[in-house]
Amino acid sequence: MAEGPPGPRPRQGVLEDLQGGQYTSCYCEENVYHLCTQLCPSGSPEETAAPEAFAVFISSAGKAVPIWRQKLGEDDSSPVIWDYHVILLVWDEEHRPFVVDYDTTLEPSAGPGIPAKDYVECSLLPGLEVPGPLQPLLRVVPAAVLAREFASDRSHMKKPNGAWQATPPPGPCIRGSAAAAPMNLDEWRVMDHGCSLPCSPGELAGRRRGQVLTLPGFIKFILQSTSIESHSHRQNGLGLRLT
Repeated sequence: MAEGPPGPRPRQGVLEDLQGGQYTSCYCEENVYHLCTQLCPSGSPEETAAPEAFAVFISSAGKAVPIWRQKLGEDDSSPVIWDYHVILLVWDEEHRPFVVDYDTTLEPSAGPGIPAKDYVECSLLPGLEVPGPLQPLLRVVPAAVLAREFASDRSHMKKPNGAWQATPPPGPCIRGSAAAAPMNLDEWRVMDHGCSLPCSPGELAGRRRGQVLTLPGFIKFILQSTSIESHSHRQNGLGLRLT
């Protein structure tokens, strides 16, 4: 079993550094954007190539995806059906993958981080059969790319009468330094199909909108980026079965 992904390691205490990040309910894309700008303040090519942090947009071809263990759920056994959701995938200094999702009811174990194994098993339920249009698709984007390219004017949260569907975050709307328009959310959240074979973190750095993966493909991406040898057996290092 190999140890650690290729490329530079995350700095020490990366998850602890993310403690107390900005959070606004129903604005997950902004929550994660601020985490990405905290991790990658310059959005430089060196930061883009670093394999330790990724924004992950979760949706489906039907623009509705069930996610369990969410604060807005009735209970832990009842999923919230999001049109899309956004989380942060990050590796700590010991090369362990964690998820940061401020909307989850799962208990963090390192700063705001939840072990990726626990998050995938409990929130995405990879063993559950769901109808095709609801099957999760996950767009994986290097954190530095999102920090540089993402923009939202929050117009998607306005009702026809101009009222807010949910109270917006304090402060101005977000716009990365390289974003060509004040609103490009659909370029990240809209997904029609996914790939089951992930590219490498280094290859992702050259994709302006990341790569869209199926759930098995996402699990493979985590394993690949953690350099866990799983090709010789079906049960992989996350304790999840790839199908």
